[in-house]
Amino acid sequence: HDFARRLAVIGGLSVALATTLFATVRLGRSLTLGDGFDPGTFGVLVAFGGAWAGYEWLRTKEIGDFQVSDLRPTTGAATGLGLSVSGLVLLVETALTELMGVGGDVILERAPGDRLATVGVLLAVGIPALWWFWLRDLSRRETRFRNGYAAVVSYLGLVWLASSVGIAAFLVLDWLLGFGEDTASAQFEAMPVVLAVGFVAAAAWAHHVALLRPRRGLAARSYSYGLAGTAVIAVVSGIVTLISLAIEAVTADTLVSTSEGGSAAIAGVLGAGIGGFLWWREWTGVDLDLPDERQSMPRRVYLTGLLVVAGLAGGISLVMVLFGILQAALEGTLGLDAIFDGRFVIALVLATTPLIWHLIAEIRVDREAEPRVERLREALVIASDRGPLGNGVHFVTRADGHGAITVDIAEQIDTLLAQTGPPVVITVEDDGLRVVEVEAVP
Repeated sequence: HDFARRLAVIGGLSVALATTLFATVRLGRSLTLGDGFDPGTFGVLVAFGGAWAGYEWLRTKEIGDFQVSDLRPTTGAATGLGLSVSGLVLLVETALTELMGVGGDVILERAPGDRLATVGVLLAVGIPALWWFWLRDLSRRETRFRNGYAAVVSYLGLVWLASSVGIAAFLVLDWLLGFGEDTASAQFEAMPVVLAVGFVAAAAWAHHVALLRPRRGLAARSYSYGLAGTAVIAVVSGIVTLISLAIEAVTADTLVSTSEGGSAAIAGVLGAGIGGFLWWREWTGVDLDLPDERQSMPRRVYLTGLLVVAGLAGGISLVMVLFGILQAALEGTLGLDAIFDGRFVIALVLATTPLIWHLIAEIRVDREAEPRVERLREALVIASDRGPLGNGVHFVTRADGHGAITVDIAEQIDTLLAQTGPPVVITVEDDGLRVVEVEAVP
């Protein structure tokens, strides 16, 4: 039972499991919607269902507990969650569409009854899979797979929730300020699906994030800094949009469309505002007094990754700005038109400069707070016996019996070893120590 065989069994089982569940949904949907029997889908269901059964037999008879055994319930939980979320989103969307009188199913393009039939199939397969693999199994055990899965779902759930809130707020503000469509039905056509995604994402986030909060481990840190990084990108995007619009309004030769400019301004404000809130929430919630928080891998990836991205974007934009100014000066066209043409790169420079400064400052503080570990001097001690000397040295016994290590000699050696410097050979004589620095201890 080598590693490769066990991994092949667990990996094959996971693929067969997910494929079987999806094929069950496709076949059930075609039958309930009256599309007829699909031989291809049935063949996939039989083939992968049989593979699932075979891999399950191998797992129980030969594999037992294995270091990646949790890949199986993780795959089942993810598949069940995906199907359940799809069903719930379609259910809530259908209900809101009927209540609000706007929107409609733009994916299936079916009547409400057919959509509800699809909901039934999705939930009939997804909820049992979610319960079997997640609620009764993986969620009860704290493992790397469980924590990683919870971190990913929590991150995606909150991102989707924030996106839904932003889109819903945009549709409302765009309509109230007179920048939207001519009719309410056209303006709010996407509102049912937006609200449905937000509702389901909020439920998924609230359930999974609770599993990360009790302990600040790798998964919780990855979720927190990943969300903070996404929020920073949203903030920068919103600020770039607003600065570009401001430059455009001042430097444009012709009157900018009020409708387009107003909608873009609303989107920029919402992006910067929602992103800023999420970033502040995660950044201020980090307890830097926790052990290894400053030196944790997610924090380092967050700081250095954002610094590289912001540095490249800001640096390239700065070069383009300087080149544009120099070219316009040489051609005698330096003026508002040149600023208008470079409004985006100018906005990018202005938006990334404070971000780069902030990231460099945080990296510097983290490095200064990093505990200093002094490297003790390596030594080879030659004496007649170890005496009270500790175990942190290389020791060789003298054949002539001279150079006994007394308590005083041991203290002198300990003082010497506490210093930094090149390796030394210490020979204990009857009248004291003889110390010779060497390139390496022989």
